[in-house]
Amino acid sequence: MKKISIFIIAFSIAIAFGNQSIAKTNSNIEVDQISVPSLTIVNPQIIALILDELMIPEENPSQIQVIDINSNGFGEKDILRVFYQVEDSLKLSDVYFLVGISKKLQAVLHRYEFKVNVRLDAANMDQLSYEAHSDPYYAILGALAEGLNRNYKDYLPIKIYFKRDVDGLTMEFWGFDKKEMHFTPTSLKGGRDLLFITIEKSDTLFISK
Repeated sequence: MKKISIFIIAFSIAIAFGNQSIAKTNSNIEVDQISVPSLTIVNPQIIALILDELMIPEENPSQIQVIDINSNGFGEKDILRVFYQVEDSLKLSDVYFLVGISKKLQAVLHRYEFKVNVRLDAANMDQLSYEAHSDPYYAILGALAEGLNRNYKDYLPIKIYFKRDVDGLTMEFWGFDKKEMHFTPTSLKGGRDLLFITIEKSDTLFISK
């Protein structure tokens, strides 16, 4: 059993009721991604219990995933995804909307809760102001803020997703003004080491774990 946080695409669409059509100008459509909790279950007994309670006609899936779409705990009005192992990858079988679930199933789902380990909310400051807290989390936040302040000035809005695992680093940027993003090198004393970085850029919108 494990808990993960996914990013799911959220569409905010302004509808022109006068002619019952969606306005065509970009200013009336916002495409964003939000973070919501999800629960991944691979235990066959718990999977069978949940599918039986929901009367879902799936046979021996490899795993199921419950997405807390309303961020109010796993249960009513959430989304259930069913996966099967096909060769070396998981394939999505179907998606179900959880409505009218039993008290028994609700009790099972309420066993699990996604908790953020650490969250920081701070004012816009320079790097040294963050490091003055003598705290590793603020030090990381300060290093990120220093890079932003140097390459994307004037505290302009930006949204960032960051992940590190054994395979490397993943970072996504959105919700910012590309015209205001300019490379500004750091001022280093002494010599410089040479570091080669391979970067893959993508504008594709997707649901990611």
